[in-house]
Amino acid sequence: MSEYSMNHLYDWIFHYNPYEELWYATPKEDYMNFFGKSDKTTSKKSKEIQTLITIIFNGNENMSN
Repeated sequence: MSEYSMNHLYDWIFHYNPYEELWYATPKEDYMNFFGKSDKTTSKKSKEIQTLITIIFNGNENMSN
């Protein structure tokens, strides 16, 4: 991965939920709502973390909501 790509991940928090068997990626500015209020409206989710990374790199906001 290039440094440019890695910079895209800096603004995201990744969390694995073993009960749902899903990975979540939440924008850093929304992590308090994600963990405090269980608000997942701005989060992406997928069974594979690599899928989330690809979505973030590609800037595809419509996938995996």
